[in-house]
Amino acid sequence: AVLRNASSELFRARGVFLAEVTVVIPRSWSSKSAWARQPLPRVEAPSWQQWGRADILIERGEDSVFGENPFAVQYAGCGVQGRHLVIPETFLSGYAATSEYSPNRFDKYGKPRHVFLREWAAYRYGVFKEHGFPRDPVYPLYLVRPGSQDPSDVKLNICADRPLRPQFRFVEIGMA
Repeated sequence: AVLRNASSELFRARGVFLAEVTVVIPRSWSSKSAWARQPLPRVEAPSWQQWGRADILIERGEDSVFGENPFAVQYAGCGVQGRHLVIPETFLSGYAATSEYSPNRFDKYGKPRHVFLREWAAYRYGVFKEHGFPRDPVYPLYLVRPGSQDPSDVKLNICADRPLRPQFRFVEIGMA
């Protein structure tokens, strides 16, 4: 359902859709009826060549670098297709357990189809994220003006369609 919904959204937005996608699933997913919807997709045992050219790899959630979030393995430049897209099985199982329109544990990242499309854009088209990440030294969520003594003198590292007016809250952290 995630791929189908994402493809529909992509078609509405840009007039293109996901025509054919190769997905490599974990070996532990043996029974198609346990994870696939009707009609059942064509499934083949992956060869080493398929691993190398797969668009999407499903990995065990506890092994995922970014927890339950999908991520693109993309270390080329802007506009260049990446290696593949990794989707933790916890992302898919969490999605299957909830409705696309009901609140769920993915609310902080957006609807699953949008999360998928952001990462698909990074993988397929070399479009990178428009925001930073909390406590990330390379891609920070905000930048502090060098030399400023005002702790609220920051610039958010994010793209938005209107000016943002952040409100700051100071929290004292006690020394133990």
